[in-house]
Amino acid sequence: MAELKPERLAAQLAAEPLRPAYLIAGPEALIVLEALSIAIVGSIVGYALGSYLIGYAADSISATNTGWTLPYAFPWGIAAGLAPLLIVVTVLAAVYPARVALSVSPAEALEFE
Repeated sequence: MAELKPERLAAQLAAEPLRPAYLIAGPEALIVLEALSIAIVGSIVGYALGSYLIGYAADSISATNTGWTLPYAFPWGIAAGLAPLLIVVTVLAAVYPARVALSVSPAEALEFE
């Protein structure tokens, strides 16, 4: 399986003919948008699975081991408070690698190894 290098992807984006999305935002914004979409989908799946597993553990495991049941409610306030932080951290983590990858010339990045 071939490894997808960020420089090669950025070179392919830069070498393609201009599309309306490039005219508005550029290839750097497309890389950041991809990172944001992965972060949003990952956080939704993580919140859902984490909430289910903690609820399961609180109901079944604690009742089996101790005989007590622990009430559990998902902390929506904390999750809502962390959402803007998730977006800021994702954008900051994606901008620098995108700029570095786009600084390589398309001919150099697309040459065969």
